[in-house]
Amino acid sequence: MFKSKERILTVVSALAICIGISAHTVYAGGMPDSMPKEKISPLDEALMDIQRIGTKENAPVSLAPKEKSVEPIKATKPKPVIKETTPIKIKKQEPKKKAVPDNRIVQVQPNSSFFGLSVGLYDGFSHDKAAMAFNLEYQPGVKIAGVLQPIFGAMITNQGTIFGYGGVGVPLDITDKVFVMPSVAVGSYHEGDGYDLGQSLAYRIGGELGWKLENQSRISLNAHIITNGDSFDKEDRTEVISLTYTTPLQKFSKTGRNKTDKRPY
Repeated sequence: MFKSKERILTVVSALAICIGISAHTVYAGGMPDSMPKEKISPLDEALMDIQRIGTKENAPVSLAPKEKSVEPIKATKPKPVIKETTPIKIKKQEPKKKAVPDNRIVQVQPNSSFFGLSVGLYDGFSHDKAAMAFNLEYQPGVKIAGVLQPIFGAMITNQGTIFGYGGVGVPLDITDKVFVMPSVAVGSYHEGDGYDLGQSLAYRIGGELGWKLENQSRISLNAHIITNGDSFDKEDRTEVISLTYTTPLQKFSKTGRNKTDKRPY
């Protein structure tokens, strides 16, 4: 009996305690809102804020400005800048023409020189030494002082007379086809079986009257006196008359002579 009573008391005590706790909880939670709330000091508010740090609802507000997400900029190769340039024109420099004084040899026949062959009569009027004469003559394609035509030649006869000479002529046009060229020359004379002039130094004076052909050649009649320079008497001279054919040396080259070119005389 005694033990059963103790158990009953124990259960009753436990029930009383549970009822008391329940009543206290209901009373605390069921307090009307109209009851005045106790004032909280600033210190308590600060402590409560510190306790609420880390919660989602009361997370601290960041005063730092939000960083904007910046997309990376892709580097692109710069386009080459093409500058328009005007082509530079290179002017061809023409060779300077040098002034040539009148006493210099100048070019007047740029395409060709001339070569002549003569056949005639030697000493046919002055003495009894008449013979066949053959003459070769070269005229270079230049003029001296723009007027004088250089001439170089040699004569030989069937009697052994030889005369080599050099001189100048003055070519003059009478018409488009007819020309005349007086000339003077000096050279070495060897009489052989011909007429003896008494010395080796001799002079040739005379002229040429000719006809120009279409191919730039010419046919002419030559008449010259060969003298020792003392006088023009029979004792101091002899003469040569011949028929001459002269042709440009350009005809013998590969290119040939331009038909449109004109002779300077």
